[in-house]
Amino acid sequence: MLFVAGGVVAFAPVASSPAAAAPADLSVTVSASDDLVDGQAVDVRVAAPTGTQFSPLAGSVQICRDGPTYATEADLQFAAGNCPEVSVTSSASVANHAGLYVLPDLSSAVGTYRIGVGRVTWSRGAVEHELTCDSETPCRLVVAMRLGDGSSVVDSSTLLTFSDSSPLASCGGASPDAIDTAGPDRFIDTWARWTRTQCQATGGKASTTAVLAGEGLGLDSLAAGDADLTYSAVGSAMPGRDSGIAAAPSISVPIGVNAAVFALVGGYPDPGATDWPIGLRRGFDDVRVTPAEMASLFGQGVHGFNATGSADAVLARNPQLAFVNGVGGPVQAPASSDAVSFFTTRWFDTRADASWLSSPILDPPSQPRGVIDELSAASPPFAAFSMNMYSSRATLKKVVADDANKALEYNLTWVLTDLATAEQLGLPVAQVQNSRGEFVAPTTESMSAAVAGMERRSDGTVLPGTGPDAEGAYPLTFVEHAVVAAEPDCTGAAHDVLTSWIDFIAGDGQAQLVGVRPLAGDLLEVSKEARARVAAACDAKPSTDDPTTTPTTPTAPDGVPDAGGYPEIGGFDVDVPGSDGGSPDLGVDVDDAGAEPSERRASAESVEVAKEATSAPLLGRPTTKATAGLAALAGLGCMGAGAGTLGSTRRRPGAATRKAAP
Repeated sequence: MLFVAGGVVAFAPVASSPAAAAPADLSVTVSASDDLVDGQAVDVRVAAPTGTQFSPLAGSVQICRDGPTYATEADLQFAAGNCPEVSVTSSASVANHAGLYVLPDLSSAVGTYRIGVGRVTWSRGAVEHELTCDSETPCRLVVAMRLGDGSSVVDSSTLLTFSDSSPLASCGGASPDAIDTAGPDRFIDTWARWTRTQCQATGGKASTTAVLAGEGLGLDSLAAGDADLTYSAVGSAMPGRDSGIAAAPSISVPIGVNAAVFALVGGYPDPGATDWPIGLRRGFDDVRVTPAEMASLFGQGVHGFNATGSADAVLARNPQLAFVNGVGGPVQAPASSDAVSFFTTRWFDTRADASWLSSPILDPPSQPRGVIDELSAASPPFAAFSMNMYSSRATLKKVVADDANKALEYNLTWVLTDLATAEQLGLPVAQVQNSRGEFVAPTTESMSAAVAGMERRSDGTVLPGTGPDAEGAYPLTFVEHAVVAAEPDCTGAAHDVLTSWIDFIAGDGQAQLVGVRPLAGDLLEVSKEARARVAAACDAKPSTDDPTTTPTTPTAPDGVPDAGGYPEIGGFDVDVPGSDGGSPDLGVDVDDAGAEPSERRASAESVEVAKEATSAPLLGRPTTKATAGLAALAGLGCMGAGAGTLGSTRRRPGAATRKAAP
């Protein structure tokens, strides 16, 4: 049950603390030990002392208090008050225990422990004990194994440190001039890292608050003037989404690269393997799927998946899946309006429209689904027996944690999510087939190849196209942005706070991205131009709140496009979205007049029109060749976004108001 991104088991040795030294020659390595977040999977490998073997019986790993000496199994008893008998959180390993399973040659054992960050209490008789594992209080990872001669070995050499779940608290609170930000919860860890890093560098309080409750909600907050900035992969509005709030002109600053992925929860038996414990399920690896197969699975459910022959094709290509229960689901997917759903369903609609249908056993059967950003509001709806929808990353984390307790069960759950989330949860992801017929995993190189063929809009948004994929490109790659109003609130200190934050997250803050890949190549220049455009827009705003102050016309620095739109790039030029008070065109149109808002989807015909209208590659580069790879980012981030109240300090002048109900 050792899940890491890509499905490959790899242990990176972590130096142990000198406290509580391990027995001679006993080797314990873990995949991570510093800056851990709640629910994070930590892979553990234990090698027997030289000249000895482990007993075939499984050992255990748990979290205990730092400080005491752990020499025998008696020191680990619950009554001793150092190692709890309950999980630290609901996302952690059950009962604070994870098994360590011995390999056939009895030389080593492996297992996975899921981290809990917080405080837990337990009682023995009249005595109550507690354990706290947080940013201020490190804990010990304690391993207990039994040797072949019947003796036991206890190791507590690995010190664990934890990320601050409340970065605002670690910064001493938010600055009175802090800007309000919003967006999807895939940015929780990254925003927390950004916030702590900036506070440490400046010695000041947090310059932003964040309500990372959903991408669609974040876009609504920006349009309504309740947020100064939102993080999004689609620009200022989600195509096809009618929330009752009109999108306003905006500026999008690229800040990183991410991707939609099909993650695999569960594992399969690997009988006869010499490098894996007998009976322990093995994490999936090298799974390959096509657009049509995933479209039938997520759109039609298990009945359509089987009836179309997709299940047989998937099993033939991936023999390891033949040993699991239920290769056809149910599946997990995000419920709320999100770029992951939008880009994935657009991919289904353009590459596998004959398979992207509703269930064949529902009435009416086998209806076209189209492009959907909010799966919970889809029409036709998704059958509850074939798709489970998670409301947040925290909910998905609990699903993964619950499954982690089934180490000896052979099952599979497909999860639609983003790469950063999959990596944070330690989930392997499938390779998907691009338009060239290549099966491609989301790697630094394949995502860079995809970026090379993307389309740049006049507001700075960089979007995946619907044309052929570049060689080696991962087709579900997308660019993350910081989106601000074209006329931002830059009065008073807000001017410096907004521009400084954007400069930081697109500059030095790139090293703090969690899961999201940093900018590279031409994206750096695109981001730099957009940042200059934000600064120019702020410079044009009044410097005080005096209503009699007359704004000046914004003037961009030399070489930077002015607020009227970017110059033509590679034959592609679009006016600033929202200039007429409507939503920007991002490649699909909203439903026909008269459609119910709950449908919130774009028609297949609109996508076909978009194919012809938006086909220019980023900066005019050819889409047939991969460019220099994006810089890989190592390290793990924090958990928890902290608290923020959108619109708590000011409302952006000229912000959109909610439309009257029809």
